[in-house]
Amino acid sequence: MTDIEKLGQMVTTRSRQLRQSTPTGLVSRGLGDLDRLATDPELKRLIDELQHPANWNRQIDAWQQIRRLAPETPGWVSSLKQVLNDDGGWASILAAEALAWHGRAEREAIPVLISTLESSLTLGLFEWARVACGAMGKYRNLPEQIVAPALPALLKALDVSDPDVRGYAAITLGNLGPLGQPALVQLARLADLAEPPLKDCYLEALQKIEPHARSGREALLAALEAADPALRCRALDALAEGGCVPPEVVPQLLALVNDQDRNVRKHLALTLGELRTEEQAALGKLKHLQEDSDPAVCLAASYALTRLGIEPQRHLKHLRQNLQNPDPEARHLSAWALGHTGGHQRWRSQRALKGALSREKNDQVRVSMEKAIANLKE
Repeated sequence: MTDIEKLGQMVTTRSRQLRQSTPTGLVSRGLGDLDRLATDPELKRLIDELQHPANWNRQIDAWQQIRRLAPETPGWVSSLKQVLNDDGGWASILAAEALAWHGRAEREAIPVLISTLESSLTLGLFEWARVACGAMGKYRNLPEQIVAPALPALLKALDVSDPDVRGYAAITLGNLGPLGQPALVQLARLADLAEPPLKDCYLEALQKIEPHARSGREALLAALEAADPALRCRALDALAEGGCVPPEVVPQLLALVNDQDRNVRKHLALTLGELRTEEQAALGKLKHLQEDSDPAVCLAASYALTRLGIEPQRHLKHLRQNLQNPDPEARHLSAWALGHTGGHQRWRSQRALKGALSREKNDQVRVSMEKAIANLKE
C-alpha cells in the first residue's frame, strides 16, 4: 500500500471518530434523493468521478473542476456534504477541501481536514499537510467547539521541518483569533528565529491572537497571564531558553511566585535559575519558593539558588537527600538538578547518584540518574 493510499485509509478511520452526528436512516436517504434530483448534471458527473474514479489523475481533475464551480451551482454544497457522509478516503478529503475553499459546511468539512492533517503529518506527506492547513485557514469566526479538536494537530504542524507547513499552520491559527492562544509560545519562538517572509507570517499570526504582541517576547509575556497553567509553564521555559530578559520584565515573572498551580511555581524557580538574575527581589522570591508546600517547587528553588552561587553546599545537600524521596518526580528532579549543578561537590554528587541508582526501580528516574552521572564525568 502506498503512502497516498495509507493517508486515505487513515482519514477514513479518524474522521469517522471526529464527525459530528448527521441525519441517518430513511431521513438521510430521502434528503439525498431530493438533492440528486436538483443537482446540476455536470456537477453530478464530476461527483461520480470523484467517488468512483478511473484513476488518481481523473479524481484530482474532478476535484479541481468542482472547486472551480460556483457554490451556488444547484446541488453543489449538498452533494459534497453527501460525499462526506457516504464516503471515506480521498473522496472525502477532496470534498472537504473544496467546501473549505469556498468557506462552506465547516461542521462537516473540518473533522475531515483535521484527520487529513494528523494523518499526513504522521506519514510525512507535507504537501497534503499544507493543503489541510490551508483549507482550514479559509474559514473565519469558527465556534470553539469546532476549533478545539483542530488545535493539537495545528500545534504539531508548527513543529515540523517543512517551513510551508509551519507557515500555513500559523496563518490558520492566526485566523482563529483568541482561540489560537495555545499557539502563542510556539509562534513566539518561531518569530524570533525566522527570517522574512516567514517571520512576518508568524508575527501577523501572533498579533491576530494577541493584538498587543508586536514581538515574540511580548507574546511570551502575554502567555504568562493565560488562564491555562500549561501555557504559563511553556512561556516560562521559553524565556529561560532565551537566556536573558530586560529588568522591567522581572516583576511580571516574580508575580508568579504565588501562582495557584504548583507546576507554574516550579517552572518559575527553574527559569530564575537559568536567567541567573541576582536582583534582590528575585533572590527573595527563590528563598520563598524553597519553603513551598510542594517538594518539587522546593527542589527547583534549590537548583536555582545553586546556579546563582547562593549557599551551594546547603542546597546541594537538599538535592542529594531527595534522591531518596518516595515521590518519583522529586527523585527525577533531584537527579536532573545534580547533573547540572553537582560539579560544585562533584565527588559527593557522584557518590549519592550512584548509590541511589543501585536502589532505583523506576525506569524514567534511572535514566535521569544515569544522565546526571554521565554529565558529572565530563
